[in-house]
Amino acid sequence: MSGKAFGLILSGTALAAAAGAVLGLDLPGYASRFAASSSTSQLLISVPGPFLGALLGCRHRRGNAGSDARLLARATGLAVGLAAAGLAASTAVVALTAAEPGPAHWGRAPEVAAGAVAVQVVAMLTGTGFGLLSGRPILASVLTIAAPMSVLFVLGAVAPDARAWLTPSPTAQRLVAGDWDRSILGPWLTVVALWGAALNVAGFSVARRSRP
Repeated sequence: MSGKAFGLILSGTALAAAAGAVLGLDLPGYASRFAASSSTSQLLISVPGPFLGALLGCRHRRGNAGSDARLLARATGLAVGLAAAGLAASTAVVALTAAEPGPAHWGRAPEVAAGAVAVQVVAMLTGTGFGLLSGRPILASVLTIAAPMSVLFVLGAVAPDARAWLTPSPTAQRLVAGDWDRSILGPWLTVVALWGAALNVAGFSVARRSRP
């Protein structure tokens, strides 16, 4: 997949960010309108966003993308940029529709912003990990959705309480909504270790062995 594919996915992700910011604006059950808008935007971004990481990982496996550290830095920077785009879209939507400032509009904004960045970084690193492991952009992109959802489904049947510890989705939904407390720390660090760190460590090892 070429740079054109990268650009198309990036454009689609930006559109998802904007659409989510509007569609989630007045959803119930959130601390504020900003939290509702941003949560929806960030969750939509986290679907195609990892495809970009998959492309980066596949390119790195081919040996033409610099050092391992450079790949991680580029993926992390891209993830932060996507999170910022979603936050900017939600900020604009809320600001344009808010009659006056107040907690109903902006409550828990710092927690929402921090959660957005955390979730997008892990999502992007999930993409790079599968890209490094498979070396095939389409397969790696599919795996960024299929693998976590399959684990989520299986755990739902055999060990429901383990889902928050072993799959990104349950904890990510809380983080992007600004729902931070001590109970989330252990599960989130486990998710980071599995889907962010371990996946890429394995991917780097496979990529090094695959090169001539």
